[in-house]
Amino acid sequence: MHMGVNIEPEPVFHRGKAYPANLSLVMPYSREADGQWEEVGTAQMRGDLSYEFDEVRVFRHKFFGGLLIAHDSGCSCPTPFEDSKVKDGRFLNSLVDFDEFTEEHRDKDSGYTVDSIAALRKVIEPLIPAQPTYVDEAPAGLIDGPPIAGQQTFIEG
Repeated sequence: MHMGVNIEPEPVFHRGKAYPANLSLVMPYSREADGQWEEVGTAQMRGDLSYEFDEVRVFRHKFFGGLLIAHDSGCSCPTPFEDSKVKDGRFLNSLVDFDEFTEEHRDKDSGYTVDSIAALRKVIEPLIPAQPTYVDEAPAGLIDGPPIAGQQTFIEG
């Protein structure tokens, strides 16, 4: 490694788009994301915190529409998610992805957490089907003619 050379990590690819891995999700002291990401909603992962935070947030890319979920926790002195980057989150392809992610981070003993997650799920549910889906091959019977080897087919849904 050369001294003084900043090597950017590989971009994160999702549904045919490249997202810079080190792009900040949130600007410090602002809920506005780095110009490219907007917050869709937040769920509190613990309801018994004082001067602390434990949150899951869903962000949407303003231009490409990709949905990204991320978790952050700690002392409430820094702005939540101020150090969070694209590479720290997980892109959502389905509600199953959302459910698995929130299950990993929720307080299993708190009914408050379940309500908070359910409210966020309700917000993002209509956004999931609006995302395009890419498949490696066209499903049989939907498109006339043989599929072209290696071609990525776009399916709305």
